[in-house]
Amino acid sequence: MDGAKRYPSSLPQVARPGEVAPLGIKVTILEPEPFRTRFLGSGSAKWARPMKEYDASVGRVRQTLKQLDGKQPGDPARAAQAIIQVVAAENPPLRLALGSMALDHVRATFEAEEKELEIWAHLSATTDFPTVRQQAMQ
Repeated sequence: MDGAKRYPSSLPQVARPGEVAPLGIKVTILEPEPFRTRFLGSGSAKWARPMKEYDASVGRVRQTLKQLDGKQPGDPARAAQAIIQVVAAENPPLRLALGSMALDHVRATFEAEEKELEIWAHLSATTDFPTVRQQAMQ
Protein backbone atom coordinates (compact mmCIF):
# COMPACT_ATOMS: atom_id res chain seq x y z
CA MET A 1 0.00 0.00 0.00
CA ASP A 2 3.00 2.29 -0.18
CA GLY A 3 3.38 4.51 -3.17
CA ALA A 4 6.08 7.01 -4.02
CA LYS A 5 3.91 9.01 -6.35
CA ARG A 6 0.73 8.19 -8.16
CA TYR A 7 -0.50 9.97 -11.24
CA PRO A 8 -4.28 9.96 -11.18
CA SER A 9 -5.00 10.66 -14.84
CA SER A 10 -4.50 7.81 -17.18
CA LEU A 11 -6.83 7.29 -20.10
CA PRO A 12 -6.33 3.50 -20.25
CA GLN A 13 -7.29 3.20 -16.57
CA VAL A 14 -10.37 5.33 -17.00
CA ALA A 15 -11.45 3.65 -20.26
CA ARG A 16 -11.45 0.11 -18.85
CA PRO A 17 -14.44 0.48 -16.50
CA GLY A 18 -16.72 1.26 -19.44
CA GLU A 19 -15.40 -1.71 -21.35
CA VAL A 20 -16.05 -4.22 -18.56
CA ALA A 21 -19.25 -2.74 -17.07
CA PRO A 22 -21.51 -4.79 -19.40
CA LEU A 23 -19.90 -7.89 -17.87
CA GLY A 24 -20.95 -6.80 -14.37
CA ILE A 25 -17.38 -5.88 -13.44
CA LYS A 26 -16.86 -2.73 -11.38
CA VAL A 27 -13.55 -0.89 -11.38
CA THR A 28 -12.08 1.45 -8.78
CA ILE A 29 -8.66 3.04 -9.16
CA LEU A 30 -6.97 3.26 -5.76
CA GLU A 31 -4.74 6.28 -5.14
CA PRO A 32 -2.90 5.47 -1.89
CA GLU A 33 -0.78 7.75 0.23
CA PRO A 34 2.26 6.23 1.97
CA PHE A 35 1.08 3.71 4.54
CA ARG A 36 2.88 2.79 7.74
CA THR A 37 4.25 -0.59 6.76
CA ARG A 38 7.75 -2.03 6.59
CA PHE A 39 7.85 -1.32 2.86
CA LEU A 40 10.26 1.62 3.16
CA GLY A 41 12.51 -0.09 5.70
CA SER A 42 16.01 -1.28 4.85
CA GLY A 43 14.84 -4.90 4.91
CA SER A 44 12.34 -4.29 2.12
CA ALA A 45 13.09 -1.22 0.01
CA LYS A 46 16.08 -1.50 -2.30
CA TRP A 47 17.27 1.89 -3.48
CA ALA A 48 19.23 2.31 -6.69
CA ARG A 49 22.37 4.39 -6.64
CA PRO A 50 21.32 8.06 -6.70
CA MET A 51 22.05 10.00 -9.88
CA LYS A 52 22.84 13.69 -9.64
CA GLU A 53 20.70 14.39 -12.74
CA TYR A 54 17.61 13.36 -10.79
CA ASP A 55 18.31 15.17 -7.52
CA ALA A 56 15.61 17.79 -8.11
CA SER A 57 12.89 15.28 -9.01
CA VAL A 58 13.23 11.62 -8.07
CA GLY A 59 15.91 12.51 -5.53
CA ARG A 60 13.45 14.68 -3.60
CA VAL A 61 10.84 11.93 -3.62
CA ARG A 62 13.45 9.41 -2.45
CA GLN A 63 14.46 11.66 0.46
CA THR A 64 10.85 12.28 1.45
CA LEU A 65 10.12 8.56 1.46
CA LYS A 66 13.21 7.76 3.53
CA GLN A 67 12.20 10.43 6.05
CA LEU A 68 8.66 9.05 6.19
CA ASP A 69 9.78 5.53 7.10
CA GLY A 70 7.95 4.67 10.31
CA LYS A 71 5.99 7.93 10.18
CA GLN A 72 3.80 7.38 7.13
CA PRO A 73 0.39 8.96 7.66
CA GLY A 74 -1.66 6.05 6.34
CA ASP A 75 -3.03 3.30 8.57
CA PRO A 76 -3.12 0.02 6.57
CA ALA A 77 -5.98 -1.41 8.65
CA ARG A 78 -8.15 1.65 7.99
CA ALA A 79 -7.28 1.51 4.30
CA ALA A 80 -8.34 -2.13 4.19
CA GLN A 81 -11.69 -1.22 5.77
CA ALA A 82 -12.21 1.58 3.22
CA ILE A 83 -11.42 -0.82 0.37
CA ILE A 84 -13.89 -3.38 1.75
CA GLN A 85 -16.59 -0.67 1.85
CA VAL A 86 -15.89 0.23 -1.78
CA VAL A 87 -15.97 -3.41 -2.88
CA ALA A 88 -19.34 -3.85 -1.15
CA ALA A 89 -20.79 -0.64 -2.60
CA GLU A 90 -23.49 -0.90 -5.22
CA ASN A 91 -22.01 2.08 -7.09
CA PRO A 92 -18.32 2.26 -6.19
CA PRO A 93 -16.31 5.32 -7.19
CA LEU A 94 -14.09 5.22 -10.26
CA ARG A 95 -11.27 6.64 -8.13
CA LEU A 96 -10.66 6.48 -4.39
CA ALA A 97 -7.89 8.46 -2.73
CA LEU A 98 -6.73 6.61 0.36
CA GLY A 99 -5.63 9.17 2.93
CA SER A 100 -5.48 12.94 3.21
CA MET A 101 -2.09 13.14 1.54
CA ALA A 102 -3.40 11.19 -1.46
CA LEU A 103 -6.56 13.28 -1.59
CA ASP A 104 -4.51 16.50 -1.69
CA HIS A 105 -2.27 15.05 -4.41
CA VAL A 106 -5.19 13.89 -6.57
CA ARG A 107 -6.96 17.25 -6.24
CA ALA A 108 -3.80 19.19 -7.12
CA THR A 109 -3.13 16.95 -10.11
CA PHE A 110 -6.68 17.33 -11.42
CA GLU A 111 -6.53 21.12 -11.01
CA ALA A 112 -3.22 21.29 -12.87
CA GLU A 113 -4.51 19.04 -15.63
CA GLU A 114 -7.68 21.10 -16.03
CA LYS A 115 -5.63 24.31 -16.35
CA GLU A 116 -3.34 22.69 -18.91
CA LEU A 117 -6.33 21.33 -20.84
CA GLU A 118 -7.82 24.83 -21.11
CA ILE A 119 -4.50 26.37 -22.15
CA TRP A 120 -4.20 23.92 -25.03
CA ALA A 121 -7.92 23.57 -25.87
CA HIS A 122 -7.55 25.78 -28.94
CA LEU A 123 -4.98 23.40 -30.42
CA SER A 124 -6.92 20.28 -29.43
CA ALA A 125 -9.97 21.50 -31.35
CA THR A 126 -7.95 22.06 -34.55
CA THR A 127 -7.42 18.33 -35.11
CA ASP A 128 -11.04 17.64 -36.12
CA PHE A 129 -12.17 17.71 -39.71
CA PRO A 130 -13.71 21.17 -40.24
CA THR A 131 -17.19 19.72 -40.80
CA VAL A 132 -17.07 17.87 -37.47
CA ARG A 133 -16.09 21.06 -35.64
CA GLN A 134 -18.94 22.99 -37.28
CA GLN A 135 -21.49 20.29 -36.37
CA ALA A 136 -20.29 20.25 -32.76
CA MET A 137 -20.76 24.01 -32.51
CA GLN A 138 -24.40 23.87 -33.71
